[in-house]
Amino acid sequence: EQLNEENRLRDIQLKESRKTISDLQQSSEEQSKIYDSMRSERNKNSKQLLEAQTEIENLLKKNNDLNLEIKNLRLELASKDSALVKEHFDLRKETTQKEQHKNEISRMKQVIQQNDDIIHRQEASV
Repeated sequence: EQLNEENRLRDIQLKESRKTISDLQQSSEEQSKIYDSMRSERNKNSKQLLEAQTEIENLLKKNNDLNLEIKNLRLELASKDSALVKEHFDLRKETTQKEQHKNEISRMKQVIQQNDDIIHRQEASV
């Protein structure tokens, strides 16, 4: 009877050990699935991070290019503005000179007309 009791206790121990092994295997499989899921998620996030970093680099390069273009356009605009101001003052100067020449021509025509009148009066009196 003691032998039966020992066998029965061994069977109980064996069943408990098998249940423990089964529970541990199930837990190990769950942990393995979680690990695989985490590894997959990490790989996906790493890929997204690299893509985001590449996009940031491209945007920074584009931003630098646009800033350079803006700087060049501002320089060009300043140069053209300066040329326009110079042209404006040159035009104003030429317009003033033209008016002065017109006035001079008009005055000279008057002098010529007066001289012609004097000459005609002198010829008429002679």
